[in-house]
Parts: sequence; structure tokens; C-alpha cells
Amino acid sequence: MTKVLLFLKLPVRTSLATVRVWRGTRGRMSSKEHLYGLDLLRIVAAILVLLNHFALFGWATPNGAAQGDAVAFAYLEPFAVVGAIGVEIFFVISGFVIALSTINATPSQFLRHRIIRVFPALWICGFVALAARAAGGEEMTTLAMDYARSAVLSPIGPYIDGVIWTLVVEAVFYGVIFLAMVFHKLITLEWVALILGLSSSLFITVFLYFYAMSLTYGESDIYDLLRRFPFKVVLLRHGVFFAIGILIYSIFQKGFTREKAAYIAAFCVFGLIEIAISYGAAEKVVPMLLIWLFALVVIIASVRHARAIQEFFHTSHNSVRNLGRLSYPLYLSHYSLGMVLVPLLAGLGLARINVLALSLFIVFATSWTVMYWPEAMMQRYLRTVLFRVKRGPVELAGRVS
Repeated sequence: MTKVLLFLKLPVRTSLATVRVWRGTRGRMSSKEHLYGLDLLRIVAAILVLLNHFALFGWATPNGAAQGDAVAFAYLEPFAVVGAIGVEIFFVISGFVIALSTINATPSQFLRHRIIRVFPALWICGFVALAARAAGGEEMTTLAMDYARSAVLSPIGPYIDGVIWTLVVEAVFYGVIFLAMVFHKLITLEWVALILGLSSSLFITVFLYFYAMSLTYGESDIYDLLRRFPFKVVLLRHGVFFAIGILIYSIFQKGFTREKAAYIAAFCVFGLIEIAISYGAAEKVVPMLLIWLFALVVIIASVRHARAIQEFFHTSHNSVRNLGRLSYPLYLSHYSLGMVLVPLLAGLGLARINVLALSLFIVFATSWTVMYWPEAMMQRYLRTVLFRVKRGPVELAGRVS
């Protein structure tokens, strides 16, 4: 117990120059060092989610959960459900990156950086989703209300796009980290990880029990209740994933301890249980679990071997960074846009493979355009307003022009 308390009292806000690699051997990361491995993992996770949704799109009408002959691209069936694991990968990445972003930042700076990072692409891609759904024949008043709730990340939906619920969960996590920074003398990030992880593990245990009861005795009102969105918003469903990311950060920032490793292992077990319950189909769960565990290995390797990876990509730094930047607008824009595009292009009499290729091209081109110009412009404006910095050249996706 004493060791656990000592672990929890470790200071958090230390210099990146003291970052340590796994099991106590030391590595050096400057404040300007970039984790290119995480950029690649982000874009892979975004593409997994995209393929999951494209595998479920309808052919004749806009439908995000088509079945049987109504499915547009039957050959993408292996990605159906399996690709959704990209969400849990994003949550672990977020736990690590958000913890890392607290270094040398005040609570106010942290909050302003989150606003600049999250909202421009959300507002722009939300408008793309609104336009796509309006073109698909949906009623404009309802869409406007959905957009308004999405624009402020309201905890109460529905939202303009099917993936925005995950941003609401992320926003709550950011709020928890912000409060931890405000009261950093009372609570460390390790405490946050432990509270999130243990409360989530307890919830998942109860969730598992009623899931098993529903399988044995049929429908369960309590199981249906536990599946509802509020339990996601308060981080009970996914808290273990954020906790794992924070603890990986703590190991690299403070050094390896058996206590941290034990908590990571325990939270991984509960994370695997949550994934298995959430996605159900036995033939899909095993590959999902393996993909998620592999992603954890990639996160750890990306930090431990950051310099080697940076040297490997020394001639293509901007390209890799841009892939990481692209993952966010791609994640935000693919669902509603793709769902409407597919039946629209199908109505032109194109072959299915051509519809898929053209839909993907439009989705990627739209996402790249958002990243390259309007998102960068809006981020620059918000940076000027929130940090009172002088207007300088516009940073456009990896270059200054």
C-alpha cells in the first residue's frame, strides 16, 4: 500500500528532458521532438473507422447500417465492426498525448490549445455533414439543431455526424485533466489515471455481469440502461483506455515501476472486456482485440524509439505529420459525406468498384482540403484571439506560405 501511495504522489509536471524509456533506461526528448509513429497510428485508426462505416453503407439510399443485399460494398465485410476498434485506439492515444501536453503548460494554456485543436475542424466538417445530409433530403431545421449541438459538443445529442459522440467523450476527459492541472497540488495525473481506471473497471465488471445475464435469460433492462450514452460521457465505459494512455506517459516521463505496469495490465484486461461486450460478434472480437493490443505496442515503440523513427523519416517529415493531421478531418467528415455520396453515385449507373473509388477520393480530398486551408486559417485566427499573438504567415499543413 505504501508503494501505491508513493506512486500516486509522484509529481507530474516535469521537463521533457527527463523522459525515460521503458524499465528505467533513459532517453532524451526535447520539447520540439515529434512522435511520428503516433501520426501513422492516427491515420491507420481513422482509416479503420472509415472502412467500418463504408462496409455498412447502403447502396440505394443513405443508410449507415445496411444489411444483406442492401449493403453497397459486400467485399468490405471483413472491416465491418472490426474497423470500429479505431475508436478505442484513439482513446489510448488521447490519454498519452493529452497527459504529455500538460508539461510546462498552465491550465489556461492547456484549455486554449485544446480549443484551437478541436473546434475548427469540428465546425467545418460539421458543416460538410450538414450539407451532405441536406442534399440527401433531410429536413433543414432538424439538421441545424443537430449541427448546433455538435458545434458546442453538447452532452445531449443527436449530432450532425455519427462519430461526434466520441469527441464529447474526449471533451469530458479534457475537462478532467484541466481540473487536475488547476488542483495539481492535490492530485497528480497518476491519481487521475487510477480514479478513471478503477471506476471504469468497476463499471465494466457490472456491465459484464448484466451482459452475461442478458445472454442467459434474454433482454435485460439494466443491461440496456448501462449501454446508454450518459455512461460513456462520464467516462465509465471508456475510462480504462484513457487511464492506460496516461500511465504509459507516466512510465516514460517518470520511469518504470511494477505498480504502474500492474495497473496498465489490469486496465488492459478490462479494456479487452469492454471491447468484447461492445462489439459482440465472436468472429469479429478476436481480430479487434489483437489489433488493439498491437496498437498499444506501436504507441510504446513510437515513444521509446522516437529518435530512430524521426531519423527514418528525415526526408519526409512533413508528409508524415500531414498524415497525422489528416486523420482528424478524415475521421470527422467520412461518415455523413460517404453515406450520402454512395447512393448518389450509384444512381449514376456506375459500377460498385468505381463508386467506392470515387467516394473515397472525394472523402479524402475533402478532408485534405479542410486540413490544408480552412482549418489552418481558423486555428491561426483563434491562436491570435486566445493567445494575443501577432498575425504572422499562415501555417498550411506542414509548410509556411
